[in-house]
Amino acid sequence: MTRGSTTIRRAKPTITDAEAIISVGRPVFEITFGHLTPPDELKSMLDGIYNVESVLTDLNDPFKVFFLALMNERVVAYSQLTIGGVSELSCLQNYKNYIKLGKIYVDVNHHGSGVSRTLMENTLNEAKRMGYANIYLTVYGENDRAKRFYEKFGFDKIGETQFTIGKRVVTDWVMLAPLQ
Repeated sequence: MTRGSTTIRRAKPTITDAEAIISVGRPVFEITFGHLTPPDELKSMLDGIYNVESVLTDLNDPFKVFFLALMNERVVAYSQLTIGGVSELSCLQNYKNYIKLGKIYVDVNHHGSGVSRTLMENTLNEAKRMGYANIYLTVYGENDRAKRFYEKFGFDKIGETQFTIGKRVVTDWVMLAPLQ
C-alpha cells in the first residue's frame, strides 16, 4: 500500500528486513524505556531482543505478522500483529475474536510525518481482513503520547498489567478497539 510518500509492505524473513526492524526498534525502545533501567541492563536486554537471529525467528513465526513503513525506500516504522491464542489478561475474558497489536514503532525523526497513521490504518485493515472483531495492545502507562495516538483509532483502556523491564516492574495499560 502506498499513501503519499509512505509505502507499507509486509516484512519478509530476510536479514535486510530484520536489520531494518532493529534499526527502528532498538532506538525507539531505548528512548521510551531507557530511563527505567541502568544502561548495562538496558544494553543487555536490547542485545537479546534486537539481534538479527532473534528478529529472524520472529519474522519466521507463523503467528506474527510484521509490516514495514518506508519513506524514500527507507524503513522508518514497523508494526507487528500476534495471531491466535487466548490472552492470559483477565480484562480480555469478556471479549472474543481478538488479535494483538504487539508493536508499532516509528523512528522519532518521523513523528508527526503521518507515517504512524498510515501504518496503523494498514495494520488495522489487515487485522479486519483476517477476520478479527477486536484488536488489543499494551502500552506503557506513562507514555501519554502513545496512549493519545491509540485513542484516535478507537482504543479504550480496559485494564492494566505489569511489565518487567530490567529489574523494574512498570504498569502497562491494556487497550482494545473494535474492528469495524
